[in-house]
Parts: sequence; C-alpha cells; structure tokens
Amino acid sequence: MPEPCDRDHSFPVTAGTVRVIVRWTTPSNAGISNRALSLWLCNLQWTTIASKMNRTLSDMHPALDEAAELARTATISVLVVDDHLMLAETVAATLSAVAAYRVDMAGNVDAALARIAATGGYDVVLLDYSLPGTEGLEGLRRLMDQTGQRVAIFSGVATWPVVERAIALGAKGFIPKTLPVKSLEHAIRLIAEGETYIPFDYLQKVLMKEQPDASLKPRELRVLAFLCEGRQNKEIAHELGLNEVIVKADVKSICRKLGVRNRTEAALMARREGLC
Repeated sequence: MPEPCDRDHSFPVTAGTVRVIVRWTTPSNAGISNRALSLWLCNLQWTTIASKMNRTLSDMHPALDEAAELARTATISVLVVDDHLMLAETVAATLSAVAAYRVDMAGNVDAALARIAATGGYDVVLLDYSLPGTEGLEGLRRLMDQTGQRVAIFSGVATWPVVERAIALGAKGFIPKTLPVKSLEHAIRLIAEGETYIPFDYLQKVLMKEQPDASLKPRELRVLAFLCEGRQNKEIAHELGLNEVIVKADVKSICRKLGVRNRTEAALMARREGLC
C-alpha cells in the first residue's frame, strides 16, 4: 500500500521536439528537495505536450528516463572547512565516492575564501565551528559577508544557542560530525536546494532538555553566548540591537543566577554546563 502523499511538485523537461511535464508527489515528512527526484519517490505521474502530434506513453519513456537521470546525476560541489585533516579527508572521500559530489577541502577560513575565489563558489560549504584563529561565529560571518555562499555549521561541540545564532546570521543549517553518511548526503542535497537543515533527533533532544536551574531568560542566554565568544558589552548591544545599559544589566543578572563573580567565570561555567 503506497504511503499517502500530500506535496505536489513538477518541472518541465524538453527532449527533442517533445516537452514533458514531470509531476510527482511526496509524503509530508520526507523533506524532499526539488532536484532529488530519485529520493523519497512516492507516486509518479506525468503528462505530455507535443507539437502537432499525439504520443503514446511508451513513446515518451526515454524523455521521462532523461528527466530522472538528470535529477540523479546533477553534481553538487562541496567545500569542507576543517582544521582536522583526517576528518576532512574522510568526509571528502566518503562524499567523493558518490558520483553526484565534487569535494574540496580547506583548513581555515582564509584558505576557504581563496578556494571559493579560485573556483567561483560551491553549492554547499561545511564550516567547522571551532577553527583556530577564529572566535565563535566569526568564520561564519566572514564567509557570509564576503561570499554569500550556502554555509552550514559542521561541528561536534556546537550547542543549541550557537546553532540558533548561526541560523539567525544566515547559516543554512547545522550538521553534527556524528551524522550517518546517508543522512549527511541527504542534508547536503537539501542545503544545495536552498533549504535549512537541522537533524530531527537533535531538535528533539533540545526540546526535551530541561531548562538549567539558573532559569536564564532567552535574551540572557543570547548575551551569555556572546560572553562565551569574549565579546564586550558594546559589541553585544550592537549585535542584539539593545542599549548597552541593558546588556550590562543582563551580564550582572547572568553572573548572579550562575553564582559567579564576573563575565569570565560566567563564560567558563557556561561552556562546562553546555549553555553556549
């Protein structure tokens, strides 16, 4: 029994003198991207428009096959930006083994910018959160500001406040380094299509996680995330669109709730407790 379908998609393909409209539907929970015709296929129907002639279904099979093949073989270019060479090489080798991927590597943001300039850009950039020489989301800001690439945070240590801020800055998602290969491929395809990817099980853990005993307010958590990056009150105020006096009051409240004496101790405790 086929799974119920509730999302309709279509695109035209021209094969010789015949124009084919390929239509398919997908289950609502599949998360399919427009080019991934070969994935999560639930039910396929198609109609044809031909000039001055009628075509039978068997006549049109080659055109349909061509449409499916184009979707399957479209190459996706990926840049992995990570200072851990062995991990970057493993990811690159895994993806490169799939015909639909072309993968390059860079060890830091400067090398990534040089690669992007030399190649003209990538469909997806996987950016390690904790690169040497960068603080917090500085690397993401530089890549977004200077290249406008689709960048996803690629990390094993980034916490939810960091992911939330990355998305707000324009990141196209969060990919844990522990993600299975099949899920990694699916995530990259979605991001290449302009979607934002966050693993469902990760979101589920975030939603089910109890609030910290400190009971920090949402804005205080955002301020705390900036403290973890070593940002000053003036910078935090600018980033959040707040008055510096309000930020100063939030820092004082954070320190009181966490039971620490200053912003440095607050940042250290936040990292230890997974708050930033």
